[in-house]
This record gives sequence, C-alpha cells and structure tokens, in this order.
Amino acid sequence: MFAGRIRSDSGAKHLLLSSKLNTSQALDRIRAEMSGLPEIDYMIEFIETAARGVTK
Repeated sequence: MFAGRIRSDSGAKHLLLSSKLNTSQALDRIRAEMSGLPEIDYMIEFIETAARGVTK
C-alpha cells in the first residue's frame, strides 16, 4: 500500500512538472487518474487555492 502511494505521488508530480500539459490540464488528469488518496487531493487543493500560484 505504501509503495502504491509513493508511485501515485511520483506520477502526479511527473504529470504536473514534466508533461506538456498546462497546470489546469495536468490537475484535471491527476484528478481523473489518481484522486482519492489524501496526499493527492491535498496537492490538488493546494495548487488550486495558492494565492500566488505555482511555478513549474
């Protein structure tokens, strides 16, 4: 179970940072493929509500 969470975290970060998707597209794809884990949901919420945004 723990290894699966790490794999999901790594996959989400890869989609967000390394893919050619913009941030909102990457978040939509992460939400569709990996949501349900508290860590992933927290990351999505943080990025969407960041007052100053995030850099890639």
